[in-house]
Amino acid sequence: FIIQHGLNPSLVEIQRMINSKAREYSLSPNKIARPEEIIEDIHTKVIETEYITPKQKEKILPILGKILEVKKEKPLLGISKAVIARMRAEEQKKLLITLSVTGLTVLAILAILTAFFILTV
Repeated sequence: FIIQHGLNPSLVEIQRMINSKAREYSLSPNKIARPEEIIEDIHTKVIETEYITPKQKEKILPILGKILEVKKEKPLLGISKAVIARMRAEEQKKLLITLSVTGLTVLAILAILTAFFILTV
């Protein structure tokens, strides 16, 4: 219905519709398929059914494919690959700093223990 009327919903919009229907029918979110799985199921039904003409299938299938392609190309919430790379680099820096501080702390403790051992012997 949505596709035949020229509307091309995003995965976020599809998820909203799924959530709404789940609430309407009191279904647990854990028992509901992900939007991608539902799009794949619809894709299969469109191909299998004899009630949709080949001309309609030619119109519907590319739209379903585009919805899934957008999911693969664009990270969730519109976060670009550059932002993700920057976040990973920052996390790696933090980890290196933490490891350096931990290493220096261990060295300081060893130095203190060594000095204490030398003084007590």
